[in-house]
Amino acid sequence: MHKTTLEQWGLLDQVVRLGSFAKAAEATNRSQSSVSYNLGLLQSRLGVELLRQVGRRAELTPSGQVLLTQVRPLLSAFDYVETRAQSMCGGVRSRLDLVVDSIFPGHCCFQYYASSSNATLIPRLTSPKCWKTMLISTQMPT
Repeated sequence: MHKTTLEQWGLLDQVVRLGSFAKAAEATNRSQSSVSYNLGLLQSRLGVELLRQVGRRAELTPSGQVLLTQVRPLLSAFDYVETRAQSMCGGVRSRLDLVVDSIFPGHCCFQYYASSSNATLIPRLTSPKCWKTMLISTQMPT
């Protein structure tokens, strides 16, 4: 069983980004004591001091900086999974497969879809050799 939760790490991230427990509490619709309690629990379960009070601001310790840097991609990945699940629940496809004949200028397709801010192109060749498949993965906004 894990000692910590994504929720605790998310609260730590909010405190650091916003600069205070009060602002993190407001942003997450919690009481300041709830944020403080969860972060205290996080630190005690890890056995590492993550935050230090400097005046009225909470600042990361060097250990906190290292650990939060490692956790932030996990928080982003978890947000992506939740967004993807919402899209699936609503019946939205997040992947589109296009099959384009090899004589068609492929760079035109790539330029068009690359100009879209939320499209990721994954070119892949398939059989037979005369066909190209361009996989276009898009993350739908929530």
